[in-house]
Amino acid sequence: MTVGIKEAKSVMFACCQLLIGRLIGGLVFIGSISNVFAADYFVTNGVNAISNTVPADGSRAKPWNNLQYAVNQLAAGDQLWVTPGQYHLSIPVNINSSGQYNQAITISSLPGERANTLLIGAGFSIKQQSHITIEGFTIQQAFNGIYLEGSSAKPVSHITLRNNHTFQTVQSGIAVWGVAWQQDPQQYNNLSQLTIDGNIIQQACLGEDDNANNGYNEAITVANGVHDFEIKNNQIFDGGNPRFGGEGIDLKEGVKNGSIHNNLIHGLHRRGIYLDAGGLLGFSPPFVKNIKIYNNTVHNIREAFNEQSEERLFEGAGAMAIMTEGNGSVSDIEIFDNLFFDTDEDGILIYQHPKGSGLVSNIEIHNNHIYQHKRAGILLDFASAKSIVINHNWLYRNSSNLALKQGESQQHSNFFSAP
Repeated sequence: MTVGIKEAKSVMFACCQLLIGRLIGGLVFIGSISNVFAADYFVTNGVNAISNTVPADGSRAKPWNNLQYAVNQLAAGDQLWVTPGQYHLSIPVNINSSGQYNQAITISSLPGERANTLLIGAGFSIKQQSHITIEGFTIQQAFNGIYLEGSSAKPVSHITLRNNHTFQTVQSGIAVWGVAWQQDPQQYNNLSQLTIDGNIIQQACLGEDDNANNGYNEAITVANGVHDFEIKNNQIFDGGNPRFGGEGIDLKEGVKNGSIHNNLIHGLHRRGIYLDAGGLLGFSPPFVKNIKIYNNTVHNIREAFNEQSEERLFEGAGAMAIMTEGNGSVSDIEIFDNLFFDTDEDGILIYQHPKGSGLVSNIEIHNNHIYQHKRAGILLDFASAKSIVINHNWLYRNSSNLALKQGESQQHSNFFSAP
């Protein structure tokens, strides 16, 4: 159904409210319905906009011609269709309203039009809003492609980021922060029910633009009090300068109860998947715990060098790593059915970071294919690590297949030749 007139929607809603209330005799109060009707709206870019003499109402025939204005009109259950074109932005499109349970606010391109629906210069920003879906955009030369921020005072939930393509971002392609960097995450319960599905993240963390000369964080960053999430079916590739950032998928600083699965990560200069409990900012000790990592493919991770001095820009060109860069702890991690191959360092590294005082425990690594790494298939070098179980993995053609230097571990039934 296409509805373009907001006033008509309000009138219908008011009529509905008149029909719902206290039953005769005051037996039961049914209450009001906060959002009965939902609408499909349309927006186009200025180039394709209709004449200003025709009043735009957001319908397919009379679309709005300003993306931020269109987003500002949305209420729970509404769908905004962004028609193909180039939308040049100087600041992110801010989503300032929440949907409701089973009535998300959805902002998307038309079916099959992701490559032709471009946001250039900035992307989307969602702060302290829930029940939002962003789907099917190409976002180029933004600071962060999509930035999502929760709240300790009013936790955020039910966010879906699906089938977007971010390209040449200063920092993350997708950045998810329970609270903003350097804010107190309190009880680390700031954002939940997050789905990141089917996105393409290309050339993230480049830095060196007019806004900032950095490139910090990761292609997909999830941090500061996020729980109950799924990161799946994404492709991350074509990494930039790794001096300050650029891992593929990073969980850090208070993240729990989630999964990373069926992702393809390649062509980076830092680790494909990184778990880092963190904890250097003086807040309650954070954690990364209860995470399942499975059916991912990570390969072709290469060290990068300064072309003039030949200095290595960063040491850490492996498929996956588990550390804690502070007093946080990593625990209850299951890593299985992954394909990790062809990197300049390790397939899986569990390492005691020089700044780390937290613990790593209850890590189960099984049924992975790990091969063709220039240092080790699996390297454990964490003196206080507890309950590291390594079994039924295929480890072959690595410089060292299994290097258990420090830490409490068990290994059995691993295979050291190609299947």
